[in-house]
Amino acid sequence: MKAYYERVQDEIDGICPTKGKLSTNKVEKKMNELQVTIIPAQISANLAEIKADLLENLKQYDIEVSIETLPEAKKMATDLNKLAGEIDKRRKDVKKELSAPVDVFNAQAVELAKLILDSREKILKQVAVFEDKQREYCKKLLQNELDALYIEYEVAKEYQTGNIEKLAILSNLTDKANLTKSAIEKVAEIVKADKAVQDMVESRKANLNAITERAGVVGGIYDKLIEPFIKESEAIYTANLNGLIDGIIKQQKTAEDRIRAEAERKAREEADRILAETHKREEEAAKQLAQAVEIAAERDNAAKLAEQREAQAKIDAEKQKEALELAQKQAAEEKRKTTIERAMLEMERAEIQAAKESKKPELGKSCRLFFITAQIKLRCEPTATKEDAENTLKEIIYESHGEVLRIDSVIGE
Repeated sequence: MKAYYERVQDEIDGICPTKGKLSTNKVEKKMNELQVTIIPAQISANLAEIKADLLENLKQYDIEVSIETLPEAKKMATDLNKLAGEIDKRRKDVKKELSAPVDVFNAQAVELAKLILDSREKILKQVAVFEDKQREYCKKLLQNELDALYIEYEVAKEYQTGNIEKLAILSNLTDKANLTKSAIEKVAEIVKADKAVQDMVESRKANLNAITERAGVVGGIYDKLIEPFIKESEAIYTANLNGLIDGIIKQQKTAEDRIRAEAERKAREEADRILAETHKREEEAAKQLAQAVEIAAERDNAAKLAEQREAQAKIDAEKQKEALELAQKQAAEEKRKTTIERAMLEMERAEIQAAKESKKPELGKSCRLFFITAQIKLRCEPTATKEDAENTLKEIIYESHGEVLRIDSVIGE
């Protein structure tokens, strides 16, 4: 225990326990023991005599209260109260006088106890700080040991589940601030346990393909499917794996049945399609044959019709030629007649003009001229031309002593 408190003091003073110790050759002064001497207080009083006198004197106060004795009764009550107050005051004064040494001793004792408890609390706080640091130091050593053993045993990160929190206690440190043999062995047990789990998982994964192949599982099993139970005990792992394989085989069989049914359906559809296409091609071939026969017949008919049309065209051409010659002859005759009629009409107009000039009235020398721009509508014979219309207009204006100077256009309906 002495060595422990020496390490406590070293840690408090900032000295590493592994670098040496302070000298413990200290001169300890022996503390005086608390000694208390109690002298019982002695009180002398004539209380017995006063009690006897009081009992005798109180008899005079034992009266029956009435209207006549009421004032006297009140006075007696006041006297008795005064007497009781004097006795009680005397009692308190004696008690106070006797309690004074007790109060002084009590205050001094409490002060001493407080000094002791404050010192104890200070020590306990220092002890707690030291122990916390020692636990952290122990935890660091444990973690280093754990990491080193993980590397030595080649334990993968995913299998490192060791927790050294519960091992971080002061009893796992030696006096030289090293891990105890027991602590190192416990850390090794943790690492070996994780290593065993890793070996077991790797072994199970290595045998998984062979197991699933024997069971009839196509394509094996993904590692993710067995991760939830791959670290369990052999019985639990085997039960879960068998359940998983049974489920996969059922799904596999269902998928195979579905694929088979789908393939059969597609085969039927393909056969129906081929049959339908065959029927369609046969119908199209029959239709094309009928169309070819029809086209051949149409071509024969067309050839015959072409021959007929050619013959009719020759006949029509002869007729058209004859009609054209006739029309040309009629047109020449009509032209000849029109020329004759026009010539006769010109002669007639000349005669009429000559007659008019001989009858034309003469105007006086003082006449007024008007130049008129107008649109004029004339009604002529159905066979009249534009020249006939112009001449008719000129004649009308001439008869009214006028003259047509210019005709811009003649429009006939």
